[in-house]
Amino acid sequence: SRAGVPWLPVAAAVLLTAAAAYFLRPKEPKPLAHVAIPIPEDIYLSNFGAAISPDGKHIAFSAKRKGRLMLWLRDVDSPTLRVVDGSEETQMAFWSPDNRSIGLFANGWLKRYDLATGAMQSIARVPSGRGGAWASNGAIVFNSNLSSSLYVVPEGGGPAQPFTHLDAARGDMRHILPQALPDGKHILFFLGSTDPKRSGAYLTTFDNPRKVEPIPELLGLQSQAIYAKGYLIYHRDKSVFAQPFDLSATKLTGAPRSIAHREAIASSY
Repeated sequence: SRAGVPWLPVAAAVLLTAAAAYFLRPKEPKPLAHVAIPIPEDIYLSNFGAAISPDGKHIAFSAKRKGRLMLWLRDVDSPTLRVVDGSEETQMAFWSPDNRSIGLFANGWLKRYDLATGAMQSIARVPSGRGGAWASNGAIVFNSNLSSSLYVVPEGGGPAQPFTHLDAARGDMRHILPQALPDGKHILFFLGSTDPKRSGAYLTTFDNPRKVEPIPELLGLQSQAIYAKGYLIYHRDKSVFAQPFDLSATKLTGAPRSIAHREAIASSY
């Protein structure tokens, strides 16, 4: 059998979720679109998935070829794959809000890659990052390891500062997989708790990052929720759902819509 195939369902789940979210429009509903991205036989996707640029035109993902884990890029409207030189051991890629740069974790560093110049810059020491979010205010929020809270660092580099903190009373084990929301104020992330009923999707703000609030309907999730085009996309009960989300009120509205059946998805544990 093909080595590396067990990684494929995880990456496929991420691609399915992102693609479905991209084609959903809050004001102009369109038919659900399922997008398949063919991968050559000698490339093996990593279990840290893929990231679609904010404009929906580009995909960045980590994959192995000949035993080397690298960052790969692909335009949605082109079959051509290209590898990024100097991106060995890349994991957990994420995009800048202007689509011009990619944040990534590699060899103990948080780095940024500039698409126009090809420059790779080290931003901060990070032992084993589990997700980053590049906000419109120029801050990068990230997790440093599987047992940490979130940290923040300027996009140009500098000392990383604590952002959230683990609350022992709530049973916090980790804050991971942050996403910067388009209002420029909020960070959506997954909180893993010793109490599974308290795990799930949480929000915090740049103004008061120590204040962490759950999205009540999404407590008990085992994987992160993703914001896209006025919806939160999440996995529950063997299905992927899209549910309208009022960003100004930071509340779910309307009924969830099942957009795909999926027996399992990558756990955020």
